[in-house]
Amino acid sequence: MGIPRLSQDLSPYADHVVLGSSPQSSSLPLEATIVRDLIIDGPSLVYWVYNKLVAHQRLSSLTSATLPPTYLEINRMLHRLLDDFQAHGISIQHIFFDGGLPVSKRNVRLERMEKLRQQLETYRKLYPEFPPVAALPDHREWERILWDTPVLSTRKSTLPAPPLMVASAIESLKTTVWKDRVHVVPGEADAFCALAAQRSTPVVAILTNDSDLAVHDLGANGRVVLLHSIEIKHKGPHRESYISAMSLDPKLIASRLKVSSLLGFGFERSLDSGASFAVIQERARDSSRLERLQNEYMLFAEPFTPTLPPTANPLFSLENIDPRTAEIVSNPADPPHIYLTPLLEDPQRDSSWSYGAKIRQIAYSLLLKTSPGLVARRWPHVVECARKGQRITSVSVPCLQVSEITEQAEGLLQVLDAYISPCEEYPSVPNWSTLLAWHSLAVDVVQQEKSSLGKPPPTSQQILQLLGLGSTALFSPRAPRRVTWDDIHLLANLHAVLYSVRMLAQITEYIIRHPNACSDDTAIHELAHRDAISKLVNKIHARLSTSPPIQRLFLDIPHLRAQLSNMDLEKQNLAIASFKRLLNPNLGVDRVEEHEASDGATTGEPGSIPGEWVTTTSSSKTKRKRKRKRQGGSETAAVRSTNGFDVLSEEPG
Repeated sequence: MGIPRLSQDLSPYADHVVLGSSPQSSSLPLEATIVRDLIIDGPSLVYWVYNKLVAHQRLSSLTSATLPPTYLEINRMLHRLLDDFQAHGISIQHIFFDGGLPVSKRNVRLERMEKLRQQLETYRKLYPEFPPVAALPDHREWERILWDTPVLSTRKSTLPAPPLMVASAIESLKTTVWKDRVHVVPGEADAFCALAAQRSTPVVAILTNDSDLAVHDLGANGRVVLLHSIEIKHKGPHRESYISAMSLDPKLIASRLKVSSLLGFGFERSLDSGASFAVIQERARDSSRLERLQNEYMLFAEPFTPTLPPTANPLFSLENIDPRTAEIVSNPADPPHIYLTPLLEDPQRDSSWSYGAKIRQIAYSLLLKTSPGLVARRWPHVVECARKGQRITSVSVPCLQVSEITEQAEGLLQVLDAYISPCEEYPSVPNWSTLLAWHSLAVDVVQQEKSSLGKPPPTSQQILQLLGLGSTALFSPRAPRRVTWDDIHLLANLHAVLYSVRMLAQITEYIIRHPNACSDDTAIHELAHRDAISKLVNKIHARLSTSPPIQRLFLDIPHLRAQLSNMDLEKQNLAIASFKRLLNPNLGVDRVEEHEASDGATTGEPGSIPGEWVTTTSSSKTKRKRKRKRQGGSETAAVRSTNGFDVLSEEPG
């Protein structure tokens, strides 16, 4: 939330700087202060790029109703911005991302989630029928979008930013030349930015939109450059370009204000956001006030005076883990909390995070049973914070016993086997094939979980409409088909499942990277099946290691339909038939011979759901026994379901 009015107080003391240098130094202003080294506040940079794209969409579209920029578009624009920095002689030292907020800011996190919920609810009320989606503007004019598009300040209702935007940006940056400079840290990014600035020998600037960073101790050479102020300018006969910005030098400003540091000034402003600048300045000069308010001052100063260096504890190496998941890994001093930000869904219906809950519970349980810090504290649950109805609420997810973890994980692995080809990385198959396989998996899980909750599962017609299958209409992201709130909500359900699988993949990788070093006898007794758990973790991780990145898997509806429209007619017909069998199991009971003929050699009970992941009743077991006897099979024989999706995942031709 920041210190109220601090940015307004400090803005008159900002000075102009040049970031990097132009090819010819003579093109720079003579009086310019040059800053060649940057430390970047990662979330601020991602949101700045996102806001530029939204502004470009609004200025380029004839209608105000546009879907948010895609993850791929945001990531490409982010890469282009960093390329521009590098081309202008800027050296990027670090890009820090939050890996968990302190417990003291838990209410701040919940307030932000509530604001997102209200934003989505407002949009839903404004558009009872989801508005026609505008044709997506051309994003190939990178320079104009980044440097010539003003960020719009508007009160018009808009959809929230894509909920996995920061995680996708981190994942994408890890594939670039900046990968070694990208860090998900066990805490807030701004604290680590400040610590890195303290250690810097050359003059260094923290690039951020958070003016609170000026309150930190940035060392002798640290300063803050405000993201919203950066711009490209041209000078000289050859119009050489350079990047200028407004900068806050904390030591210089404190000297001009005649205060010992900006920490005391920030403290006084935090106590009284309504007082004039002169009054706050006078109070900050009064050392006796700090003595009288010492307890309040120490509490305020704590987050601005961090002592943990970025490389302090190798246990908290948060490689290949999203900030949301890092939240439950990096702060074991409290029952782990995870914040499931509202997805782009219909807020008048059940929360999409209702789905994939069993998968997340497996992930949490594996972490609680194996992570040294969590085992030592013996937390029996993880707290999930998510939307429930018209509010954000918290729910405790209990840790499963080892036998329950094993049973449920094996069931999940069976479902994965039904859809996801092992040892096949996503680039080696057509995009439509990868998308169809993973979305089919999600449809299966949603269908099962809705049925177990007594809710009507999605129909095959709803799924086919969402995916754009079974229609002669051609789909294009430039001319998208009509999108409905039913489509939006159903896709959010699928995304919740897919992200739950992603969390499980990341947590199993984290466990493998940090093997249990706990020596507590009781804990070891509880983990008598440790070898079995270890094998299970490795098996799950190997199975999920080929999952596609966010920007390729979590598509919006127009782009998802456009990708799947690349299937030939035969593949589409197979997909349609498979979805109908999956979502209309009675169809298989009534027309066994037809289905067996269309599937080829099908093993398992006619009409069964491929990879079914539910508790089997005694009557259904009896039916399966009778069926196997009719087929001359053994009750103990290994039976593996097959389905039309296996055929669809094959290479064409």
